[in-house]
Amino acid sequence: MFSRLREEAARKGWAVSHLHHDQLPFGQNPNVPPDEWPGWVAAREQIKRGFADGVLVPNRHHISSDVPAYIHELEYIGFRSGFTWLLACESDP
Repeated sequence: MFSRLREEAARKGWAVSHLHHDQLPFGQNPNVPPDEWPGWVAAREQIKRGFADGVLVPNRHHISSDVPAYIHELEYIGFRSGFTWLLACESDP
């Protein structure tokens, strides 16, 4: 998956400063809130502190499968003048 993200970033002319990967431990609930995923928290902090302009993820479920939580995260990034880019658009299954 990282190769597809890197290809998209290169196509857009974006420099990749950090790669974060959160992996669900076996047997745990996949509906963990975004603020409990270390990689997502790190990406948010990098945007907040001005070390990154945005975040590129495979699809919206890599942020949150919970719609209100997903919207909250988009607003959080946007209010800090950051961007969120999805490889798969929101209307894709």
